[in-house]
Amino acid sequence: MNRALIICGILFTVASQLIAQSGTAVGRQTAKNGEKVWLVINKIKFDKKQEFDKILFGEVMPAAAEYRDKDDEKHELNKKSLKTIRILRPTQVNDDSTWTFLFIADPYIEGATYNIGPPLLQKYGEDGAQAVFNRWSDCFAAGQEVYLNEQSDW
Repeated sequence: MNRALIICGILFTVASQLIAQSGTAVGRQTAKNGEKVWLVINKIKFDKKQEFDKILFGEVMPAAAEYRDKDDEKHELNKKSLKTIRILRPTQVNDDSTWTFLFIADPYIEGATYNIGPPLLQKYGEDGAQAVFNRWSDCFAAGQEVYLNEQSDW
């Protein structure tokens, strides 16, 4: 057998064991069998990809990270939920000339705030939040598709 192929097999086995021990390659815990996973599909207009990216990572996510719910229990759920969110950026344009950004809460934390409204309002005030939301909404080619699913044991 080729020596390089054997070495690749060993490296793959070691990496697989590390991933299995940590939950994922970066140590993130994902949903267990029966837990809920939330998926949001965002179809963004062809010419709005950079603007959406800038709003998302420059305004929306910072507002979500800084958000302080007045209810301490809900605030703790919100902090926990931020650790479960993954955002996938598109690497290629869709056939219909849109871009697809995916938001995944894995696992979904029941009772946490996944709505961007309260964090935007708290950070930017009523007028500022409305302005961010209007620019955000203008980027969409269609409404968000939201799915709440259950993790299978497969």
